[in-house]
Amino acid sequence: MAMIQKTIDDIKKMPINQQEIKKLANMTDDDIDYSDMPQWTEQQIANAKKGSEVFDFINNKVTIQLDNDIMAWLQQDKTGYQNRINNLLRQQMMAEIG
Repeated sequence: MAMIQKTIDDIKKMPINQQEIKKLANMTDDDIDYSDMPQWTEQQIANAKKGSEVFDFINNKVTIQLDNDIMAWLQQDKTGYQNRINNLLRQQMMAEIG
């Protein structure tokens, strides 16, 4: 079997298949075919790190000034406006950095 390599730009140009996305969203872990993945060695398992050990997700306290209508919109779903601000900023950041 030949190895296929794609760049991030190649992947971004691929059309999104909504049916495939729905199928993937409904998959359980047991549905995933791992047969083409090599087994991890004991050393790889021992050296593996959790996401929280790789990425620094420590929150920083900041003060920002927001317009009243923006604040009302952020608070409308009662899930925590600070988390909502963080999630919106993370989405924007990810969109910009790819």
